[in-house]
Amino acid sequence: MRTTIVPTSVGKTKITDPLFDAYVQMVAHQVIPYQWEAINDRIPDAEKAYCIENFRVAAGLQKGVHRGAIFQDTDLYKWLEAVAFCIAYGEGEEFRPIADEVIDLIAQAQEPDGYLNTYAHSLGNLHGKAEHHGNRRQPA
Repeated sequence: MRTTIVPTSVGKTKITDPLFDAYVQMVAHQVIPYQWEAINDRIPDAEKAYCIENFRVAAGLQKGVHRGAIFQDTDLYKWLEAVAFCIAYGEGEEFRPIADEVIDLIAQAQEPDGYLNTYAHSLGNLHGKAEHHGNRRQPA
């Protein structure tokens, strides 16, 4: 006897277990809004992350240099992934317009070949002026 497994999409899956649903609700209504404020440096007394600012600098939307951790870009990607999951799950729809703006910002910061690293950009590895060397970009 042969069994075929057919994957289902996130939008067609509903977590009904009270334990896990509580976590989904917490992420959608507490974690995502808080993290949005954090990556925009709007949490009082918290160390600045410069995450959104670094993307704006890399996109040429504001002057400046990269600040904060060199791996800070990943926080924006993780935030966007959480928003996408919550929207697909049926929560967090109010973040869709913000997510669309974030996607536009990422696209503006991205180099023509698709590469994006706000820290590398700050080192002068600007659009088309660097060579790929493994997973790093080095000045040409």
